[in-house]
Amino acid sequence: MIVNDYNQEYDLNVRKRFYDLIIELKNRGVPVSGLGLQVHPVNHWLWPHEIWDTLEMYSDLEIPIHITELHQPSWNQEIEGGFRDGNWSQETQADFMEQIYRQCFGHPTVVSINYWGLSDRRIWIDGAGLIDEEYRPKPVFERLKELFKGEWTTQPFTAQTDANGEINFSGFYGKYELILPQDGQQHRVFELHLASKKENRVEFIL
Repeated sequence: MIVNDYNQEYDLNVRKRFYDLIIELKNRGVPVSGLGLQVHPVNHWLWPHEIWDTLEMYSDLEIPIHITELHQPSWNQEIEGGFRDGNWSQETQADFMEQIYRQCFGHPTVVSINYWGLSDRRIWIDGAGLIDEEYRPKPVFERLKELFKGEWTTQPFTAQTDANGEINFSGFYGKYELILPQDGQQHRVFELHLASKKENRVEFIL
């Protein structure tokens, strides 16, 4: 069961009520498995500390955090909140989303981020999609693609075992494919998974 609602990221009173609610539910034995944040600031550019303070406060609850709804229109309206001046546009939409994704990806309690709508053609608020009405990628799409497929993806590499037959490497959590070349034989292919909060050690016997 995930408790889920909005305005937690920039309203301290709402955040405190949800914090106390989760504590009370857990004290009563309710199996709360997560807390969801609906992040629809619309024109309010969230200050970095607003998101971070929210995640830090909720980390004390020791349950996963899900960003269940996240979006920001690229319409030509004034940016509110005081962190940045100017108007919203496709470029400022991309800047804002990169800020939010970096913070959420970088916090250990966040386990999922769900963007609220794909195309501007059919979306809750005009201009909030990742692609436009003709299904062409907007700057926000390209920015997030670069984060996920570039910066936050371990790129292919070649390594050689040491004297003990071991290879050590650091990589992002997730699935990997290990290809071992063999003289005069077809390459051997193995799959492995790097998981969080555990020792990741895999042994291959050839």
